[in-house]
Amino acid sequence: MGCHAADGSANTKAGKNTGAHDFRLPDLEKETDATLIEIVSKGKKKMPKFEEKLKGKEIKQLVEYVRGFLQEVLNWVFGLELAARRKHDESSVRAWMQRGSYVGFSRRNACR
Repeated sequence: MGCHAADGSANTKAGKNTGAHDFRLPDLEKETDATLIEIVSKGKKKMPKFEEKLKGKEIKQLVEYVRGFLQEVLNWVFGLELAARRKHDESSVRAWMQRGSYVGFSRRNACR
């Protein structure tokens, strides 16, 4: 499963032991593609480097894939917000977002 988990949450034994980053958190948006490519290529802290295991194109594709975890959460949150607006219940969605309830969220888990 790796350090970051299949859903990007880093909720794995290895992820917890190494302090792996949760890719679903909004701070990922602040990082440029170049920075993320550098981190994947050269490694950072306990994360190993992958420049010898992956080609440049594969690393760029990996960065795009990683950005998709946050986008999935944002799409779900905004979808929820739009649904709440239709029901005139926006305050409950805003309260949910302010509580940070989306942190640790996985659409896969929400559908069960």
